[in-house]
This record gives sequence, structure tokens and C-alpha cells, in this order.
Amino acid sequence: MNLDNSKDADRCLIGPDGQPQYGRHPNAIRNINFLDFDFRSPMDRPRSLRAKKRRWNQFQFIACDLDTCFIGAGIVHLGIASYAFVYCYHKLSGQCLEERFIQPFGRKTCTGTSPTDSIFAFQKGGASLKITPDKAFRHLAINLPGKLLANITLVEAEHLPLSVCSRAGYDGWVYTSKKAGVIANADLDCPPLNINMTNTPGLATIDWSAGLMRRETFWNWASVTGQTGEHPFGLNIAAGVNETGTNENGLWWRNKLFSLPNVLFEFDRYQPLKPWQMYSEDGSVDLTFTPLMPRQERMHLGIVASNFRQVLGQFQGRIQIEKEILPIANAWGLAEDHYAKW
Repeated sequence: MNLDNSKDADRCLIGPDGQPQYGRHPNAIRNINFLDFDFRSPMDRPRSLRAKKRRWNQFQFIACDLDTCFIGAGIVHLGIASYAFVYCYHKLSGQCLEERFIQPFGRKTCTGTSPTDSIFAFQKGGASLKITPDKAFRHLAINLPGKLLANITLVEAEHLPLSVCSRAGYDGWVYTSKKAGVIANADLDCPPLNINMTNTPGLATIDWSAGLMRRETFWNWASVTGQTGEHPFGLNIAAGVNETGTNENGLWWRNKLFSLPNVLFEFDRYQPLKPWQMYSEDGSVDLTFTPLMPRQERMHLGIVASNFRQVLGQFQGRIQIEKEILPIANAWGLAEDHYAKW
């Protein structure tokens, strides 16, 4: 299915009846007005504003594949803490620079309820990370003094978002706006990895997600970007979150966004560097992922916990769209296995 761009995004996710607009949307919803949600217990008892804010979680993640390196950066805001992470992987040497930061109670963290307009920012000590949307562009600025300085501009114009809202458990919901295969341009200086580049082109992924998520949840996710002939492509597939009546699987190719069927993930949870298989039952998606660099983090802060594996590597395989085959060979991307207790 080819998703069009015919509807206006200037609207709120929560309608006058206090309920989200579920399903796929042709554009990013501009205002995720979660405070207007009619939040009730499984036994229909109205819940407080405080309970609503406590269940609200959100994050934004950007990954960019450049000529000599792959860079990822994210800001996560939970009820009792916020954290940020940055990594830069040098493809030739296999070395990686990685930094993680936590701020109790969201100190020095800025987020917002709009995928299209809100600035996300995080600061701890001299380190800072900022994601700024600006009409047809999105800017990522990273400053890790003495380690990494990056300014990356993502060209979002004419790139449709994969915009999905679905139920999460009996009383919650989750919304996501994603893009993959976005044209990017980077200035980057990373002395520890001996990387210095100016005005370097690349392909990027954007993941903006928020909601009143399940108390305990998990997901598998993969994002791939690459080039076939003259056309860049981007792929997003997932299992475990947005699956109540819809999914968040899509392919950006030839300036269109195509819907994809549900995809199965097969991998060894305890040996994530073994090859992963990702495929659909109808055979239209058939991918093999070869891991190169694992990132793993286990965090337990009492009522909040996370067991997180994100692996960088290369994808091989094929995707069938209608009667055409998109071959995928040595395309860089990410695969993820994540358990969370919010």
C-alpha cells in the first residue's frame, strides 16, 4: 500500500471524547496532547493528573550512516529520570566511542509533545545533546568536550513519516513518528577515533515515540538505510509494541512510503552477535542481519528497569513491493531487543 500525504497534520492526537485517534496517519500528528486523555483504571475508575504524568514516557533517537562512521544519539524522558546516549562507530577500525548520562527527575532535560515542533535537549556537566526541528529540516547537535563535536542536518522535506498510534495494554496507548532513509549532511570531529569530516552526506533514521505505555513491555526493532541505483531507501520493522490492529513496518523508496506486513524476528537473545533473521510469513520481507558491534545496557532503578540490546551491523536480503524486488546488500543498520519496566 502506498500511503499518501493528503491530510493536514495540524491536529491533536486526543480527540474531544478523550480518546486517541488510533491507526496509521498520513502525517505526523502535531500535538500529542496526552493530558487530554480520559485515563482510567482497568476497572473504569478515573485516574489523577499525577498518575497520567507518571505513566507518560517519551524518547527521540537519531541514527546516521556516514561514509566512514555510524553515529547514534538519543534522549529518553521517564517519570523519575531522563538519560541520553551517544555513540560513534568507526567502520574501518571497528572502534567505538560511547557515552551515557543520567539525570534524576529529568534535570536539565527539555522535551515536548510535538514530533514536528518540539526541541529535545539534554545537558550534564559540559556534555550536551540537542535535537531541533526547523520546518523542512531537523538538526542534531552533539558536544562531548574533547571527544565528539557533531552538527548534523537532516532534510525532512518530502519525506513522509510513518505515523502510528495503537493501544498499549488495557488502559494505555503509544504513538510513534518514524522516518528512515532521510538525506543528511554532517560536520563531525572525533579526535579519539581520528575522524574529522565537513559537509559529508549520509542517510539517517528518526524515531520519535511517546505514550502511556504498558507498565512492562518489550520490543524488537530494526532500521536500515542504503542506496540502490539512484534511489536511497529506508526500512523500519518492529514487533512487540505497535501491533494492536496495525503495525509500524514501512519502506521508504522512490519518494514513497510503502506499508509492510508483520515481521518475525529470530535471534539468540544470549548471543546477540550471531546472525539475526527477519521475515514475513508471506515471504515479501526476507532479511539476514550480521552484527558487528553490540551495545548492551542493564539498568534497574527500583520501579524502573531496562534490559537493552542494540546491535549495529549490515543487512542482506530482499523486500518485495507489489511486483518489484528491492535487493538489500551490505546495508548498514540497527537491530534491537529491549525489555522495559517504566
